[in-house]
Amino acid sequence: MTTKFKNIAVLIECDEAQASHWFELFNHIKKYLKIDIQFILWNNQLADIARSIVDIDTVHLIPRSLFKLNGYKEINLLLQKYDISKCIEIGHIPNFVDWKLKKNNNCNIIKVVIDVKKIDALEYSLVIYSYHTAKVNYQKKIAYTPFPQINYKNFLDLDTQMVLDLKQNLGLISYENQTINKSFVCGHIGILSEEFIKYLEYNNCEWYDISTKQGSFVLKEDLSNNLPIVYELLDCLIVSGDIDQSVIHYHILNAIASGTIVVAPREDQYQELLGRGALYYSPNSSSELAACIDVIQKNENKKFVIREQASEQFQRKYSYQAIAQFWSHLLSRI
Repeated sequence: MTTKFKNIAVLIECDEAQASHWFELFNHIKKYLKIDIQFILWNNQLADIARSIVDIDTVHLIPRSLFKLNGYKEINLLLQKYDISKCIEIGHIPNFVDWKLKKNNNCNIIKVVIDVKKIDALEYSLVIYSYHTAKVNYQKKIAYTPFPQINYKNFLDLDTQMVLDLKQNLGLISYENQTINKSFVCGHIGILSEEFIKYLEYNNCEWYDISTKQGSFVLKEDLSNNLPIVYELLDCLIVSGDIDQSVIHYHILNAIASGTIVVAPREDQYQELLGRGALYYSPNSSSELAACIDVIQKNENKKFVIREQASEQFQRKYSYQAIAQFWSHLLSRI
């Protein structure tokens, strides 16, 4: 793609975990658009994270001041110095800076809304909300796209020997007479009935609640917070119950990135998110859920096909590369 515009500034004020994903994403966007991207921050911790991911010369830390105009003057000098034509605001940018930028006729302002708060899209060149399917309405100045949440490299770089040792320590695999005995492990998010947990135990299945970090085995805190390791322990992730959808979606993306098969209610939101890369059951049918578990345990061909389709879905819609391509399209149109 040839450059159709000048350079970009990204202003970020959000939590550290989110910020690291945004920095990784803009590394990919920079490759697609072949432009310079400058990062403007107010938080020392975010600046340190940025310098570990992007070119340190593109990271600009703005000191917080009682004199708000001074801070904006410094930003404005950066916009002029680096020939900036588009500013992307991510998170809770200081109100005064946001207000002044909207009055800058030399810049298009793209606002990324991280929380659920609605804002007036007409005040910006484009407002971007999180959604699991990318789409845009230029007339209304609104776009929806998956936000970067999963670094696929974390799964690729996982130490498989460490995972095997952990499984052995937890009793999930054992070696006897040169034969490997492996337990089937069901992870779940949401509420499983006591009846179904008894079904799992009756069928010699281990289980682990992703939300409460409780189950038939216990992980140390540092391991239970390491999601690539957690999902490497699981053969499937059962989605059930009525809980925060953003939490569910986050864990589903971790599951499909790791190759863990997702078993989800047969509802539109999950079918749109997962496509053919999952098994589905009627939310009110324990027998259908049990049948899904049976398929995963006994049908290797079906498992392989579902994993391939889930991986394809992840790479096509939720990877850094896929999201960066959509962003590049948006930015080239504004």
